[in-house]
Amino acid sequence: MDEAVEVALAFGILLDSTEACVVDSHDDQRLDSALLDRLVSSGIGFPVLAGEGGGGVEEILPVLQIEGRITPGAFRISGRQIDNQIRVRLESALGFRTAVRQLFSVAWYEAMRRDYTKWYSPSLHRDMELLAFGERGFPIVVFPTSCGRFFEYEDRGMVGVLASKIDRGELQIICVDSVDQESWYNRAIPPADRLHRQNAFDAYLVQEVAPFVRDRTNWPQMGATGCSLGGYHAINFALRHPDLVTYAVSMSGAFDIPKRFLESYYDENAFFHSPLDYLSSMSDGWFLEHFQRNYYVLATGNEDPLFEQSVRMAHEFGAKQVPHVLDVWQGFGHDWPWWHQMAEKFFL
Repeated sequence: MDEAVEVALAFGILLDSTEACVVDSHDDQRLDSALLDRLVSSGIGFPVLAGEGGGGVEEILPVLQIEGRITPGAFRISGRQIDNQIRVRLESALGFRTAVRQLFSVAWYEAMRRDYTKWYSPSLHRDMELLAFGERGFPIVVFPTSCGRFFEYEDRGMVGVLASKIDRGELQIICVDSVDQESWYNRAIPPADRLHRQNAFDAYLVQEVAPFVRDRTNWPQMGATGCSLGGYHAINFALRHPDLVTYAVSMSGAFDIPKRFLESYYDENAFFHSPLDYLSSMSDGWFLEHFQRNYYVLATGNEDPLFEQSVRMAHEFGAKQVPHVLDVWQGFGHDWPWWHQMAEKFFL
């Protein structure tokens, strides 16, 4: 499939929710070592995180921070063929296989504690799975991208990016599964029922995931993060439960999701799952007091189709005197190489 078509489909899911569910221009299948070897051999231009040096690579992702600080760019391999000479240079300059393994998170951080957990959820009436990484440090609940799975954050290299912090006992990562295909994307049921399913997911987070996090980590509170639709889930979860979630990082998020997915249907449930709406109308002192104690990050590219959503969300935070930062990156910003660097900045 042409790259431009992939991008259009991938981001049509938020700009026009009539499109089929696509996970950010990538499939969501996991990569085993044999497949990784074939990918490395074929050299199809995967973005990789670079170390020092840059022989045979093209720099991408320059960053324009609102405080004026430039952070190191990421790199990608140019072209569709990697001859032996280029491959040797990449192996030397970048640690090519390590970089590819980091991107797809093929367990190169073997010493890290990694727990897979599954239980039957009474809130959702089905089994739910998650992955938890680390054993000390502040816990962060991670939401996957649109229709993504609990293993996506690991597979796309985000856990690898944060591995040093996790290994030092400064951070724990809890990657939850999504029910997007049963809620926002489920056009087989009426909009009101989709919202009921989202309410059930919220109950699962509060009544099941939060106690799991407390029991595993011994922390009474937690952070939340996610990319794309996961960024929406992180901010929505944090604002609905500011006593539980004290720090939230959205990367390339959108915040008026009910209006994008419910074919003009709007009720009280839709209102309370639309952060742009309920925050602007918020007058409850308990919520405002908690919001003003917490901290929220909105990271986005200035060419991201959802850029305006983060700007509007930042405006609402400012109007309510809620501590936040709108972090603007130069370029598209809505893909894994950018999200790698955003995670490095806000969790390291």
